Amino acid sequence: MDNPRLLPVEECERVLRLISARRPKGRRAPARIFSWWNGEIRWGRNTVTLVTARRNINLASDAATNQTDDVSLESLIQADRNRDELVKSFAFPSLGLSAPDLPEPKTTIWSDKTFDSDIEERAKFIHVLCDAAKSEGMISAGYMEMRGGRLAMLDYGSESIRVNDFTQAQCSLTVRHPKGIGSGWAGLSSYDWASIDADAIAQRAMDKCIASLDPVAIEPGRYTVILEPDAVLSMVNMLDFSRRSAEATGPGSPWWLFFDFALQKGRSKLGLKVIDERITIQHDPTDPMLGVLPEPGMTSVKWITNGVLTSLNNLRHDALEDLNDNLATLDRFALHMSGGETSKEEMISSTERGLLVTRFSNLMLIDAASALCTGLTRDGLWLIENGKITKAVKNMRFTESPVFLLNQVQEMSVPVRTFRPVKDPSNAGVGGAVIPMIKARDFSFTSMVDAV
Repeated sequence: MDNPRLLPVEECERVLRLISARRPKGRRAPARIFSWWNGEIRWGRNTVTLVTARRNINLASDAATNQTDDVSLESLIQADRNRDELVKSFAFPSLGLSAPDLPEPKTTIWSDKTFDSDIEERAKFIHVLCDAAKSEGMISAGYMEMRGGRLAMLDYGSESIRVNDFTQAQCSLTVRHPKGIGSGWAGLSSYDWASIDADAIAQRAMDKCIASLDPVAIEPGRYTVILEPDAVLSMVNMLDFSRRSAEATGPGSPWWLFFDFALQKGRSKLGLKVIDERITIQHDPTDPMLGVLPEPGMTSVKWITNGVLTSLNNLRHDALEDLNDNLATLDRFALHMSGGETSKEEMISSTERGLLVTRFSNLMLIDAASALCTGLTRDGLWLIENGKITKAVKNMRFTESPVFLLNQVQEMSVPVRTFRPVKDPSNAGVGGAVIPMIKARDFSFTSMVDAV
């Protein structure tokens, strides 16, 4: 293919083998090439404002470059040599153990439909979204993005080269009333563009916008809530399943800003029930719905099993020191949360008085010890009375802990893929989320918000 979007496999292998042959003997740090292509369209007020197509290469060992010519490669190799003594001092600290051979999962997250798309196809997709808003006299804004990538890695201390390809597509649509009195949103991300239905996204955003018109004010307080999957994901994202030592999590450390289940040594909640027993939160890199780009050392894990905390992510130093384990468990970018069989309509019909929430925004952590956070409702909030949606409600601020929320669950739907975009196309960390809708008791809303 002339002018290929991704660096050919043969060229990736040539460059990595050259680095392997020229780098200092005994070097165990990996070298990697990440080649990516990105196509994007953005629009506002029903008019396209940006169309881009980008390609780039990131070649990293100890140093980094985006060029593969001989001069650039020689500079990279020389930088490796200059930093060799420094690398030796911190790569595998003080424990005298070599890095283990890391297993690599296999998965399929490649879609020809995504990678082969051209600007004409993407433009037709956008017209469907914009025309739906125009037909109802509404204003639409959003973006759609497609990308493909190739990650080639020279394995630790060997001549083995691993090559993995992936694609991703994502679309976000907001529809608003011209007078700013209503807003609706819909979005989805997947490795396969064929699974993203433009008509369904347009209809969902339009329906929510129309249903949110003329909202009323209600008193803040604790309400039964029905949270759509994107709202649930926002709360679950506030949890941190990392194991960290006391030295790394004390006051003054940046890690102190984030809640996790093991703030200090000796205080781990492993083996304890922490949320509702119907809930399991896990990661499986072979699950195509999650769209994970596999890397060495990435294994499946269940952080929470039937409500019990069963696993944590470990830095290698902590794994060696605390667990006598020579293998770190890497942070994962994707998660799958178990659900139930209750439909949205059934949740509404069984609710005497409550609120239906589309999604949240502007989440901030208030208290690390309890994971208490605050944020705003967005793009549709409705009052439910006697089993029916009766009126749109003005947006509200909430103050709640995801741990409390997940202990107050009444019902859950079948989990579905949600909108979890990758904002930086040069980032090889691809990961989605499969999340249910939930109905929960006593969710705390603390004030009204004068915003759409």
